[in-house]
Amino acid sequence: MKQKSAQKHSVLVLAAPACCVQLDQTLTSPLLSDKFDFSIASKLPQDLSVSPEILLLDYGLRNALDICRKAAASPQFAQTPVLMLMPPDSPTGLRIQALQAGADMLLELSPDSPQELAVKLRHLLALGRRRSAQEERARLEWLTEEAEDAILLLDGGQNILYANPKAKIYLEHSSGSERMEGKNFLSVCKEQYRLETAEAWHLWPAPAPEGVKRYLVRPETQNSRAFWLEVSALPSPNSPGSLLRLKNVTKQVTFFRNMQSFNVLVSHKLRTPVNQILLSAQLAETAQAQPDLDKFHKLIIDGAQKMRDKVEQILAYISEDAVARPVAPFGVKNVKALAESVAENFNISNFSIEIDKKAEEAHLNMNRAALELILDELFRNAVKHHPTRSPEIRISVMKRDSSALIAVSDDGQNLGPDQLEQAFTPYWQGEKFFTGQQDGMGLGLSLVRILVRECGGQCSFCNNAGRSGIRVEIAIPLLAQ
Repeated sequence: MKQKSAQKHSVLVLAAPACCVQLDQTLTSPLLSDKFDFSIASKLPQDLSVSPEILLLDYGLRNALDICRKAAASPQFAQTPVLMLMPPDSPTGLRIQALQAGADMLLELSPDSPQELAVKLRHLLALGRRRSAQEERARLEWLTEEAEDAILLLDGGQNILYANPKAKIYLEHSSGSERMEGKNFLSVCKEQYRLETAEAWHLWPAPAPEGVKRYLVRPETQNSRAFWLEVSALPSPNSPGSLLRLKNVTKQVTFFRNMQSFNVLVSHKLRTPVNQILLSAQLAETAQAQPDLDKFHKLIIDGAQKMRDKVEQILAYISEDAVARPVAPFGVKNVKALAESVAENFNISNFSIEIDKKAEEAHLNMNRAALELILDELFRNAVKHHPTRSPEIRISVMKRDSSALIAVSDDGQNLGPDQLEQAFTPYWQGEKFFTGQQDGMGLGLSLVRILVRECGGQCSFCNNAGRSGIRVEIAIPLLAQ
C-alpha cells in the first residue's frame, strides 16, 4: 500500500533575479525539496490567503530592509519567522542592520548552504510554532478573563498551562497561594472533587463514550451543599494538549433532584393522612351511636393534623434550597426503622434487614430525608418490575472502611447487560421494547445516583448471583466520630 506523503512546509522566497539563479541549485537539493515547498516572488503578496510558515528574504533585493520591517508590522506576516540571505563575508554592521530590521536568522550562501539552510529552517519552524502558541494563549486569556465558565489549557501530559479566574476559584488549592500552573489537572481536581462517572473518567484524556458526561462533584458537607461541574474537552488540532471547559451545573442537577424528591414527598406523605380523613368522614356519616361518632371525629382531627405536618415538611423542603443545608447525623441503627416504614408504605410483607453490629453506632453523612427517598425509589422499582408486584426484599448494612455499605436485593427479574448499563440513566424504563406501559417516568434510579454522589458515596447495580432479581449496593461515607 502506498504511504501518504507528509505535508510540506511552505516557504515564501523574496529574492532578486541574480539570487534566484544562485538559489535554484540550493533549493532543489533533496535535503530541502522533500520537506519544504518554496514559492518565489519579488515582493510581499497582497493576497491575505497567502500565509507561509517561513519568509526567506534576499538582502540584495531592493529595499530588503524596508520589506523586512513591513512584514514585521503586517498582521499577515507578523508571526512569520524571517531568514535573511546575506552577501558573502558581510560586515558586522550590515548583519546588525538586518537583525534590527526584524530578521530572526542570517545565512550566507555557499556550497554547504543546503545543509545549513535545512537546519535553520527547522529551527525557524519551531520558532513560528512558539510564536503562534503565545499569540493563541494571549487571545485565550483575553477572551476568557471574564467568562462565566472555568477555562483551562492543558499540555500533552495533562498539566495545566493556563487557568482563567473562574477556574482558579473552582480549583485553587486550599492554601490559596500555590499556583496551579504546571500541576497535573486530575491531581488538582482530586483535592476537592470526586470524578463522576467512573466509566467516563477511566478513558481520560480520550473522549468519553457517546451520551456519557464527565462531572466533578464536591460532596455535600455540614456547611455546604453538593457542587457539580460538567467537564468538556476540545482537543487542540496543532498540539497534543486540550482546552477544557468546567461548567457549573449545580442548579440543573439540584432542580432535577428537587423535582423528583418533591413528587415523592407529595405522593406518599400526603396520601396516608388524606385517606384517613376521607375514610373517617365516610364512616362518621354512617355512625349510629355518639361514641362511634366521637371516635371518627377524633380520627378526622388526627388526620388533619398529620396533613398539616406533612405540608409543613414539604414547604420546608422547598424553601431549604435557598440556604446551605446542614447534614443532620443519621444513625445507622435507625436505618432499620426507616426501611420498615418505607416497606409498609408499599405493603411489602416479605421484608428483612440485617445490620452489622460494627456499624450500628456509626452515623451516615446523609440526612434521613435523602435516605428515605433512596429506599423509596428502590422499593418502588422492586414492586414495579416484579412479576406479581409482591417482591421479597432483603437489606444488609455493614461497615466497610470509612463507609456504610447498604445492599438492597429483590427476587424480581434479572436484567440484560444493556439494561444494567442504562439503569441509572434518566427516563430509562427497563422494558425490552419501550411501549410507555411502565408506571412513572423512569427517573428514580438516576435520582438515587445523584443523592448518593452528593454525599460523596458510590452506587452500583447488578443481577443477584445464583437467583432472580437485582442487587443495588450503596456506599455512604460515615461521619467522623
